Amino acid sequence: MNEHAPLPRSLLPLPGESLPGLLLRLAHRLDQRPADIALRAGLAIRITAHPANHLLMLAPQFRPVFTHVTRIPERQIDDLTLCSFVARYPPVAEALTRPGGSPQLRPRSYFPPWLLGASTRYCPLCLAGDGSEIQRRHGGAWKTQWRLGAVFVCLEHRFFLQDICPACGVPALGGTRKKLILLPSPTTGGLHPAQCRSARADGTACGHRMDNPDHLSEMSRPSPRVIALQQHIQELLSPAHDPADAFAVFSDLQVMSAIVQATWPATATVTPERHLAQALDAHITEQRQLQFETLPRVRRSNLWVTPPLSASATACLLDIATRLLNLNPRAARRLAITALADRMPLPTSTGWGKTWTILRRDCSSAFRTQMIEALPRPFHPHGTSPLTAWRRARQPLLPARSRGYLPEHIPQWLPDDWFTAAGLNPDEPFLGRSVVFRRFAAVQLVQMATGMLFEKAAYFLGIPDSWHQTPEQRQRLTPRDSFNHHTDQLPAVVEQLGWYAAQLTTPVNYRSRRLRFGDWTLSSEDWTTLNASLGRSARTRPRALDMLNHTCASSMIWTRLTGSEWRLAPSVLVHYPDSDPAAFDSDQATKIRWLLSRPDTVHTYYQRLSRLLIRHSNDLIENAHTV
Repeated sequence: MNEHAPLPRSLLPLPGESLPGLLLRLAHRLDQRPADIALRAGLAIRITAHPANHLLMLAPQFRPVFTHVTRIPERQIDDLTLCSFVARYPPVAEALTRPGGSPQLRPRSYFPPWLLGASTRYCPLCLAGDGSEIQRRHGGAWKTQWRLGAVFVCLEHRFFLQDICPACGVPALGGTRKKLILLPSPTTGGLHPAQCRSARADGTACGHRMDNPDHLSEMSRPSPRVIALQQHIQELLSPAHDPADAFAVFSDLQVMSAIVQATWPATATVTPERHLAQALDAHITEQRQLQFETLPRVRRSNLWVTPPLSASATACLLDIATRLLNLNPRAARRLAITALADRMPLPTSTGWGKTWTILRRDCSSAFRTQMIEALPRPFHPHGTSPLTAWRRARQPLLPARSRGYLPEHIPQWLPDDWFTAAGLNPDEPFLGRSVVFRRFAAVQLVQMATGMLFEKAAYFLGIPDSWHQTPEQRQRLTPRDSFNHHTDQLPAVVEQLGWYAAQLTTPVNYRSRRLRFGDWTLSSEDWTTLNASLGRSARTRPRALDMLNHTCASSMIWTRLTGSEWRLAPSVLVHYPDSDPAAFDSDQATKIRWLLSRPDTVHTYYQRLSRLLIRHSNDLIENAHTV
C-alpha cells in the first residue's frame, strides 16, 4: 500500500466505537494487518510502534493524515478516544493534562487508576453486532466506554461486562505483560475483530471468539440495584449532565473507593450483594498476598486506589462507596467516615496514590469537609508544599484544565445573569453586590482555563496592575486569602460560573472586544445626535448635568461593548478638558449610571436615553462584526 494514500474502502465508526476497534474492523475488511492500517493512517512511525496514548486522544499532528486516509470526518475523531470525557471523568483529565502546566490537552503515556490502558472490558453480545450485513461480516464495536473503570455493565443487554478471554484467560485486547498498548499482536493478520489476539508460546494467536453468547451465564446478570447504579454513572458521563457536578461525584467515588479497599472488610456488610462482595473480597485478598516490596513502584503507590479488573468486583466497590456517600442524614455519613478513618492506614503511608490530592482539589465541598475533620490531626490534607501563603493565595481555586470555555470568553465584569443562570443569587452581599468578588471571580475563571498566574490573568482581563499591587488596604483586586471566611463556598461558586460559561452556545470574544474598543468614547457629535432625539427637556439641561449624562452614557456603552466595568472606561475628559475629574465619580454621577442601567426606570428621560444607548451599542457591535 502507498504510504498515507486513502484506503480503497473505509468504514464509518459505529456508535461508541473505540479507535482500536475501528482499526481491527478496517484491517479485517481490507484483509490487512492492523499494524499496516495504523502505519498508513499515520498513527505509527514504524510497523511495531503504536503509541497507547492514541487511546486518550488523537493529537493534532496525527489528525490530517488519519482523516485523509480513513475518510472519517475530523469532528468524529474525539468520539473514538477518551477525550470526550475529559470534563467529567477525573482520570481522563489527569491523563490529558500536566499538573501545573498548560491546560491545553495533550495525551500522556500514562493511564491513571480507573482507566484501563493495558486491556478492556467487553460485552460478547455487542461484539456480535446488531445483525446488519456490515456487522455480520466484521463484528460490532469495541466501545470506548469499556475503557472507563466505572463502566461495568452493558445496559443494552443487561449483562456484566467480561474482562478476559474465556479460552486463554488473558485480559481482552491485552498482552501477556501488563503494559500500555494500542493493539495486541498488531502484526498478526487474518483474525476477526472479535477473536482473541493474545500470543501463545509458539507465537500464534489464541484466536478464540469473544463474541460467543455462550460465555454468559445467569451469574453474569446484575441485580436491578446494580443496573440502576450503572445507569446513574452513565447519566454522569452524558453530555447532558453538568460536567462540574459529574467531576465532583466521580472524585468523591474515587476517594471513598480507596478507603473501602484500604479498610476491607470493614464495609463488607454495607452491600446486600453477597456474591459481588465475595468477588471484591477475592480481589483484595489477592492484592494483600502479593509481596509488597517486589511490586513496581507505580503499582505499589496505587495499591488501594486501583479498582479491580473484574466488573462484578468493581460493581461491589462502587455500590458500597455510593451507599456510604448517600447516607442520610449527613450525621450518619460523618459517623461512617470517622469510623473508617480510625481503621485505615495512615494517610501518609504508601498505597494512597493521589487520593488526598483528589480530595483537596476535586471532591465536593461537603465530602471534603467531613473527610478532613475525620483524618488524624497530624495529617494535613493541604500537603507539605513549601508554597508561601503569598503564592498559595494567588493560585487558582480549582486546577487548570479544559473546562469547555476559552479565557477570551470571560468578561472583566461578570453580569448579573451569569450569577442567576448559574443558580446563584446576585443580590447576596458576598456575590452580586461585592465588586471585589466579581473581579476576583473573573480572574479565577481565566486561571482555571489557562493556568495563568494571578497577576497575568488580571492583565489578560485588562485590570490595571495598580489595583492589586498597591498596599493591601487600598487594593481593588485581592487574591483568595481575602475570602477566607467563605472558604467552603468559593470553589462551588466559581465552578458554577465556569459551568455556565461552558454552556453558552455563542460566547462573546470579550478579549477581542477589549482590544478593539479599548480607547472608545462617545463623541460629542454622537452625543448631540442622540440627545436631539430626546426632545426639548434634554436640550435645556444645564451644561454640568449634560456633561455628566454624556460621561455616564459613554461609560455605559463602553461597558456593554467590552464586558468591563465602568470605572475603567476611557475618560471623556477629552471632550471636557476644563472639567473637574471628581465630578465624574460623584454621587450624582453614580445615580445617573444607576438610572441608565435600568431601562424600566420611571424617569422618562433616562428610560428613553437608556434604550437609545442599548440600540447604539448594538449597532457598534454589529458594525464591528461586518468589518
